[in-house]
Amino acid sequence: MGKIKVAYFDNHPNQYRAPLLRLLAQQKNIDLKVFYYDNFGVQLKLDKDFGYKYLFDIDVTGGYKYKILNNFNLRFLSGILIFNPYLFNVLKKLKQEKTKVIIFHSYFYPSSFVLRFFKFSHHIPLVFYDESTNLKKRTGFKNWLRKKYLKWFYHGMDAILLPGKANFEHEKSLGVPKKKLFIANYTVDVNRFRQTCRRLNKRRNKKILGFNQKKLIIFSGKYIKRKGIIYLLQAFKNLVRKDNNLGLVLIGDGPEKKIYQQFISDNKIKNKVYLTGFINQKELPKYYKVGDIFVLPSLEENYGLVINEAMACGLPIITTKNVGASYDLVESGRNGFVIKPADSFELQKALKKILIQPKTYAKESAKVIKQWTYKQTIKSIIKALDFVRDKQQ
Repeated sequence: MGKIKVAYFDNHPNQYRAPLLRLLAQQKNIDLKVFYYDNFGVQLKLDKDFGYKYLFDIDVTGGYKYKILNNFNLRFLSGILIFNPYLFNVLKKLKQEKTKVIIFHSYFYPSSFVLRFFKFSHHIPLVFYDESTNLKKRTGFKNWLRKKYLKWFYHGMDAILLPGKANFEHEKSLGVPKKKLFIANYTVDVNRFRQTCRRLNKRRNKKILGFNQKKLIIFSGKYIKRKGIIYLLQAFKNLVRKDNNLGLVLIGDGPEKKIYQQFISDNKIKNKVYLTGFINQKELPKYYKVGDIFVLPSLEENYGLVINEAMACGLPIITTKNVGASYDLVESGRNGFVIKPADSFELQKALKKILIQPKTYAKESAKVIKQWTYKQTIKSIIKALDFVRDKQQ
């Protein structure tokens, strides 16, 4: 049996998907070609949330065939809606090249809408990688319309890949047959983070970065409202009154920065809280290494791959039940705690518990994440491709 030609459509090159695509391209029975809607990350561009122009400082395009498409970004609509007027020609060429399966992300892009219809006119099966969850409470007409659209959209998929348990439950709730669902866990380059963190000396690294406290709480992400950072600051403010050796490192940047700076100033904790600014990929492990606890207090988060990164560096985790990764990676009382969102008091209690014996929780985090690799994800993707191929025969 020859190689199966697979076309993979994604938003733009990124640090999380690149290792997966390299490994997928190495599979003996797969001929992979990746198409990106945008060149963000490999060409200097502004990230509006970070408020910063950057390129990834690690290779995100090597090891697999790819092409970056020319697109219109319809930013006057909600979010970033990407449409490629030349997509029809690309798809026709894929058909001529006897491409057997298309894998793609993001149901709300006009380009994804085109793919949905292309299946019926050119009969190339579609495998959709879906991040949607039921973790965000939605009501009213917009929610009704969203459900109707998703049911229609999912019905046209031959198989659906899911990052984790929360996504699986979402699909089930909309009546998608279980046989079409494949959990292909989202992950990061666990080995890169783990090996880099192991090489670093915690005390020396802390001194280099200028962190003075004995114990450090770490957050990583954009300074935006839905990340729930203000609740972390409130919890920290109460804790630090009784523990002078405690510090908080907020890795990132964004539009809420002035709000946090004002809170820090008003509560006289300026020498205890560090706002790092944007930190690129190569430098991230240095910051995880100095930490004792990682907190992602998001009000909503379809997954949350920073949890994988922190666990790969051996950190206990505190996150909320509105974060998708919490259902896969965090067991309360074992390697951290899953708490209610927007609850600084509960967050404070969880922090106190871990700070008593952080190394115990840290060891469990390292055990859990050890098996959370791209190899496992590839196995699930191959199962989905086999399922689609069997349907065609």
